[in-house]
Amino acid sequence: MNNKPLTLAILSISMITVMASAAVSPALANISNAFPGASINLIKTVLTLPSLFIIPFSIISGHLVHKFGNKRVLITGILIYLFGGVAPVFADSIAELLIFRAILGCGCGLIMPVSQALIAINYEGTLRTKITGYSGAASYLMGVIASFVVAPVSSIDWHYSFYIYLIAIVVLVLNIISLPADKPERNDEVKHSKKFPGVVWWIIAGMFLVNVAFYAVPANVALFMKEQHIGVAQSAGTVISAFMISGFIAGVILSYIQRFLKRYTVVFGVGVMALGYVILSLSYNLFFVIAGAAFVGFSFGVLFPSFIILITGKCSTNSCVLALSFSSCAQFLGQFASPYILQLIKTVFGLKSLRSDFIILAVCLTTATVAYAGIKQVMKYKLTH
Repeated sequence: MNNKPLTLAILSISMITVMASAAVSPALANISNAFPGASINLIKTVLTLPSLFIIPFSIISGHLVHKFGNKRVLITGILIYLFGGVAPVFADSIAELLIFRAILGCGCGLIMPVSQALIAINYEGTLRTKITGYSGAASYLMGVIASFVVAPVSSIDWHYSFYIYLIAIVVLVLNIISLPADKPERNDEVKHSKKFPGVVWWIIAGMFLVNVAFYAVPANVALFMKEQHIGVAQSAGTVISAFMISGFIAGVILSYIQRFLKRYTVVFGVGVMALGYVILSLSYNLFFVIAGAAFVGFSFGVLFPSFIILITGKCSTNSCVLALSFSSCAQFLGQFASPYILQLIKTVFGLKSLRSDFIILAVCLTTATVAYAGIKQVMKYKLTH
């Protein structure tokens, strides 16, 4: 398919899904200053709460698509997203802020599965791999723009950070114009579309674990830099920009990475993420924080689309939406659970600093890389013998 307006519309959706949480990451320290009575974990909830509401609404999206079609569900999701994204501009308390963030999560939950399903429906083979990579790149591109905008304006007033969500108006218009209306499925088609291979659940589990690890950067980096007295308030925006730019590059060159590494692409991605957290755990200046975040961003730019490609490659066109609904759940459940899982591990080992989060992930991901590579080699040996 060579429909450029449709491709642009589909890729534009990815630009707003990444902003559900990460867009306001550079503003987190300023939001913390505005609410001195709120704990660090409550402030982190501003970032993670949308993920909690994305989870059930991703499943709801999968079922609604079969009744109303992709376009109707997508447009409804964008409208809810737009309200929940911009409304915090008028929030005067942490409670109001969290309520609007929850509404944003509801809208994003409806959008996420449709975004990836539209790629699976409209593209095939190597073109699907390339567009999936570009989808991830589009997410990171918007993340770069957001980090450059949010960091300075949040220093003036943290409320202004949330104007960034107005970009959803452009996405709304593009998809109203370019996305063709699709028909709801018949009852027998719906029944068939709910079936997908059991191996997909293992991929979904991998999606969860990778997001637990990945989200430690946007959730912690601004507060970590504040704790360690690294850089100034705007420096968090620079770090998030490096994080996003490296992910953008990974998405653009993903098809080449997969062509070269083939079935070792996921191992490579986990290894790069491990290296990123090793660097962050040893960071005492801005340069190393930027470098560590860049490696983590690049790794996720490889891993996220790779998981999506694996899922869509193992599902029929009809079963893709529901499978991707569960993968969206895993993605955002991992993001929401990330600070709580890391806090639990820190409590068990008596650790307190934010640096400990990076140390824990460096150890876990390095171990996972070695174990995963070993399993791949054993499987290869068995196949050849």
